[in-house]
Amino acid sequence: MALAPALPNFTDITRGDTQRVKLVFKQADNSPIDITGWRFGMTLKAVSTDLDAAAAVQVFTTVGDDDEDDAVNGLVFIQLESDDMEAVVGGKPYSYDIQRAIPRVGKPPLVKTLFAGRVAVAEDITDVSGLVP
Repeated sequence: MALAPALPNFTDITRGDTQRVKLVFKQADNSPIDITGWRFGMTLKAVSTDLDAAAAVQVFTTVGDDDEDDAVNGLVFIQLESDDMEAVVGGKPYSYDIQRAIPRVGKPPLVKTLFAGRVAVAEDITDVSGLVP
């Protein structure tokens, strides 16, 4: 049984490539949800039961960290940087999840796993060191 639905359009990625995940939050009537102050985490692991310390990639972001985030319109981007993505092994599947934390005054945050699934990682062909001056 899956913990959460898989992230749409996140089935194949390439080792060493920047991965940019766009999330949009809306009410049932399609009006935006203000996500000001929300935090997000995304983790990729070779073995889903490994501790986070063994994760191949783990990133955290607060809405507003990315220039294209739009908190009042429910838009946030999670970016896995190219140097982080060098840690994954091409030709191997990884488990991932994305969690959201909504801060609360005087209480623990409201945490929810939004997406979870498996992603295939393709080996990169070009060595990125030749692209970076």
